[in-house]
Amino acid sequence: MATQTMVNADVQLGCYAVKVRAQGEEAVAKALRERGHDVLAPMYTEVRRYSDRLKKVNCALFPGYVFVQMDIETIMSVVSTNGVSYIVRTGRSFEPLSDDDVKTVEALCRGEEQCEPCDYLQVGQKVIIEEGTFAGLTGVLQRVRDENRVVVAVESLHRAVSVAIRSSALRLV
Repeated sequence: MATQTMVNADVQLGCYAVKVRAQGEEAVAKALRERGHDVLAPMYTEVRRYSDRLKKVNCALFPGYVFVQMDIETIMSVVSTNGVSYIVRTGRSFEPLSDDDVKTVEALCRGEEQCEPCDYLQVGQKVIIEEGTFAGLTGVLQRVRDENRVVVAVESLHRAVSVAIRSSALRLV
């Protein structure tokens, strides 16, 4: 019992990321709402092509995650919900999302703009170019004067070139 009390003492009122079963975001969000929790589960519509038809399917913007407003009294209600794996934490303590992250997730839930998930690209990561003349080449992502650039190398010459590439044409290696 003492261990559980220590873990619960770390929880503050806030919005927490909750890991859920694969493709269970909508069902788990519904179950959590039925238990009285405030849940954010941003979705987008994906058009899938089958051999004989096109079908619109609701998909999670953050696959495997929903976001729940909770405090000490409600943590057990959340983790005991069918389909919930765990509450995301940093080390041994539970960390709520930052205010900016909560605002972002809320905007994604109520937004009417088209959005879809993409790779989280950071400067210095190795990426592969998927479109255009440089398709298939790998390089390192850089940011130069508000522009994404990929440094591609010719190893045998020990030389590199920086190429301007839009983010949508890049994928993490």
